[in-house]
This record gives sequence, C-alpha cells and structure tokens, in this order.
Amino acid sequence: MNIYLKFNQIFCVLIFVSMIFLNCSNTQGVKNQEENNAVDKLQKMALEYTPINSGKPSQLPEIDSEQKKYIINAVSIDKNASEQYITLIILKLYRSHLECCNQAYEIRKTNIIDKEEQPLLYQFIILSNIIDVNEIKEFLPSSIGYDFVMEKPSLRKYKAIDNEMNTINRILKRIKKGDL
Repeated sequence: MNIYLKFNQIFCVLIFVSMIFLNCSNTQGVKNQEENNAVDKLQKMALEYTPINSGKPSQLPEIDSEQKKYIINAVSIDKNASEQYITLIILKLYRSHLECCNQAYEIRKTNIIDKEEQPLLYQFIILSNIIDVNEIKEFLPSSIGYDFVMEKPSLRKYKAIDNEMNTINRILKRIKKGDL
C-alpha cells in the first residue's frame, strides 16, 4: 500500500508539472502569434495607406489606441520590418505633398513629437535616429523619409520603398524641369 501511495504521489506531481509546462508553452504560442500579428498589421497599414489629396497637403493617418499598441509591439518585435513599413508611410505622405503642391510640408501637428499623438512619426524618429526626438526643430518636412532612404539605401531592397522612391524621383525631375 505504501508503494502504491508513493507511486500515486509521483504520478500526480508529474501530471501537475506537465500541465504547467503545456500551459506555459501554449501561452508563449499565443504571445508569439499576437506579436507576429502586430508586424503584419503594421505592414498592412503601410501598404494600404493612401494619403488624401483634397486640395491641401495630406497628414499622417490618424491612429487609434489599438493601432498605437500594435505599432509599438511591431517595433519591439522586428525593428527592421517596422522601419521599412513606417518609412513607407512617410514616403507616401511626401509623394502626395509633391503631387499636390510640388513641395514638402510640415509633418508634425505640434513642435513636439509626441509618441501618443503621432506614434508613427515618433517611432520613425526613434528607428531612423535622423534627429533627436526631444529636439525642437523649427520645421520637420515630409521629405524626412526620402532623406532617410537616401542615407540608408539598403531600404530600397524592400520593393514598395523602391517603387515609392522611383515615383518621387520622377516627380522631383518634373518639378525641377518646371513641367508641373
């Protein structure tokens, strides 16, 4: 009877440990899936973003609280992919400014780059390290994404960025020629 009791106790401990292990690995799987979804959602946002030209310069897209969360998660999971997708959004905005008005426009809503109010711009500044996020600049043009890609040409390996850069370069040539 004593051996049976010991065996039963050991068996119960093994089952308990197995359940904990399975629960932890399942939780990790759910977390990994959510993390991958954040990067996928940011990619989808970048690919689908189309600035609205309504006779005045477009702005970066409005970001709701769920989008803020997945932007931050995506950046923490995959900085390279996030850098590509956020840069693509900035490039699309610059292209729309050139198409609309033949020049870059201010990209900020206020002089301070607020991570809550403008999470895309804030994350772009952090990822690109093109300026100090706490530095107050007189003017921050939409061409900042274009300048960043010119400084880091490896970003052109991403086809969507390369396509935007080619389009922007064609527009800039037309503007320079005066062929508006």
